[in-house]
Amino acid sequence: MTIILPSPADNAVNAKSKTNSSKAMAGLRFIASILIVLDHFHYTFWKDSPLPNFTIAVSFFFILSGYGLTTAFQGKESPSTLGFILKRYARLWPLHLITLLITAYCMPNVTHVTWERPEALWILLSNAFLIHGWIPIRAWFFSFNIGSWSMSMLIACYLFFPTYLRVIRSAKKYVLGFILLSLLAIMIALAWDCPIFSEGHISQQGLLYVSPLSRGLEFFLGMLLAQGFSSQQWQQSKIAVWLKRPFSASMLELSTIALFGLTVFCTQDAFFFREKLNPLEPLGFYLSFAGSSLIPCLLLISIFSQTPTGLFSRLLGSPIMVYLSSLTFGVYLIHIPLLHLYLYPVVLKPHIPQPTPLMLVIYFAGLLGLSALSHHFIEKPFYQWASKRIKAFKL
Repeated sequence: MTIILPSPADNAVNAKSKTNSSKAMAGLRFIASILIVLDHFHYTFWKDSPLPNFTIAVSFFFILSGYGLTTAFQGKESPSTLGFILKRYARLWPLHLITLLITAYCMPNVTHVTWERPEALWILLSNAFLIHGWIPIRAWFFSFNIGSWSMSMLIACYLFFPTYLRVIRSAKKYVLGFILLSLLAIMIALAWDCPIFSEGHISQQGLLYVSPLSRGLEFFLGMLLAQGFSSQQWQQSKIAVWLKRPFSASMLELSTIALFGLTVFCTQDAFFFREKLNPLEPLGFYLSFAGSSLIPCLLLISIFSQTPTGLFSRLLGSPIMVYLSSLTFGVYLIHIPLLHLYLYPVVLKPHIPQPTPLMLVIYFAGLLGLSALSHHFIEKPFYQWASKRIKAFKL
């Protein structure tokens, strides 16, 4: 049997394709962050209006995070758990602590915590270490800077990433997937007698939406996707070659965007599945807020990661989109406190005034500006400093 090895020219083309795909993924990441900001605007100003269900972007973010990290470690050994988690904390911690202190002490009227509560200090400490999202009680996971719950979920995913990576590189990846699905089924069963939302008790929202298990499953699916596309069998397949043709790639990208948009608009009633599947209420809640997002999100990432020559991939991979993607963590952590600056003067009024177009322009310009300042002067310098210290200690 003759084995044909790729030529240096082929390797160069493959490397360029991977780079273009990574840039497109970065562009999608930024768009997902903006969709989440728009979703929070929806619940603040247009709660009674049937706007698109942008919560689908939350699932997209976790799947893409798993995909991106696994792709970054292709051809490398699995990292040590301690060193990896410390680097992840170094990436998230500085800006998180700043926004936490601002919301805790400068915006007391717009947080979910009152200092008279006996557990207020513990809630603050859990926020400081980004583990508040692991506690399925709304007063904890939506406390202070509400948007930081997703960072708390990421820390949980990062904690298990080195183990997940070793498993998916072995024959046991399907066993782990089955275990995660089984645990999710158990969580759905436990949520049966829980209220949908509750400020001081365990709720379906805490068990199935703001949950390390449901978000960890999305993260793991992203890892599986990256591992599958990295295989030599896939890269040499006819489908993979066909996907690199500009016309076919562009048409597939357009079709996938249409499917994603259809899902967003057709599930604008957030309780669609919960009402249809009554009395299987917890299962319906999970499908409404997370489960229904899986297929369109997986398809979107699958197509855009494999069509580097497509028109939309090239647009998403433009220098401006790649730069904006570096501001994503800032957008997540700053957008709620910045929104509160607008709400603070009117928070005691019975009706929140609708935002004007000028207010929206000023808000998003301020959000991107503050995120850029944070990236260049807080996040990046601290991460570089911490990475050197972690490397010096050989963690």
